[in-house]
Amino acid sequence: MAAQSEHALMHCGIPILAPANVQDCLDFGIAGFAMSRYSGLYTAFKATNETLELTATVDVDSSRYQFVYPDKGELPPEGIHFVSTHIDRQRSDVVLTRYRMPLVHRFVRANNINRILIDSPQRKFGIVTAGKATQDTLQALTKLGIDRERARSLGISVYQVGCVWPLEPEGLKEFAQNHDELMFIEEKRAIVQPQATNILYGSDNAPRISGKQDDKGQQLLPEDVQLDQSEVALAIFQRLLRAEMVDEDIRRHAELFVQRRRLLTRTLWLQLVGRHSSALGARIIPALKNRMAVIRRVVLAATPWRCITMTI
Repeated sequence: MAAQSEHALMHCGIPILAPANVQDCLDFGIAGFAMSRYSGLYTAFKATNETLELTATVDVDSSRYQFVYPDKGELPPEGIHFVSTHIDRQRSDVVLTRYRMPLVHRFVRANNINRILIDSPQRKFGIVTAGKATQDTLQALTKLGIDRERARSLGISVYQVGCVWPLEPEGLKEFAQNHDELMFIEEKRAIVQPQATNILYGSDNAPRISGKQDDKGQQLLPEDVQLDQSEVALAIFQRLLRAEMVDEDIRRHAELFVQRRRLLTRTLWLQLVGRHSSALGARIIPALKNRMAVIRRVVLAATPWRCITMTI
């Protein structure tokens, strides 16, 4: 049965930390224990191959783990660290919603669990991402020829959400200020975007929201398969075009990596066609056709005055 474990954890009222790399795995692992002790809740930790099975240089100095524990304010008479759910289930839900979850928000904000990776002084286009998708996003920007300094000069900011549920609202509101659009890049079904939409809806000068779909309801990113860096780059390119932020250098980089992808896909296509009678070929060829159809639609839609041919 197809599943996404975050939704089960959310159903149980368990906060979820989503590391983006090996350093985050160490930092969020220790932070998870601290947050659990502070809030009285179990804390979940999302682990994927792409964030764990890596070779990396990390900082293991224990002095970096000096957590801030904000004042808890008013607490229920029975406290927050043990609420017997089998005796009074309704009371347990009250303690969770009114006391424990706000404590998670306070801890996340005080300890910079959600953080700005790139902050442009002239905010126009903001990207909100989490977990493995954070690395995909940064690599996608690189494919478009956009490093951190260039992103700042263009008006592009990036916000990494370390605690994907519950989403801390104040940090998101501050990041959203002065942006014309926020694009949410997440693995599989969106977790952060629906929460952000609820937080920002109705606020003054709220930015446009895009993510799995654009502002016209067209698919931008898949919610059923693993994200691909080139696919993320194409989606970002399309939204930058919508915001009239694409210059010739970005367009040239987009054309180059699309051409490389086209060449690679054509090679794989020919190899698979040669053995199309096999069970593997029978499974992969239809999937490849669907992927190329999505890429072709995105690129053609994103380049109204300069068509990038992708004939196979």
